Amino acid sequence: MSDKEKNIVLAIRLVISVAMVYLVHAFVIADASVFNWHWVARLTFVLSTLSLFVTVNKSENV
Repeated sequence: MSDKEKNIVLAIRLVISVAMVYLVHAFVIADASVFNWHWVARLTFVLSTLSLFVTVNKSENV
């Protein structure tokens, strides 16, 4: 792969990861009445952020 292709793949994966973070947060907020959403939101934020970094690191090794 050329550098340009690697950058495109990285950008696409980054956008998908950010979109997933927002979807998870939207889902958590929608269920706020069911859970103590404060702790659930913190947990999902941490997990989403970790998955984002893992995705970015993997795509750098493509």
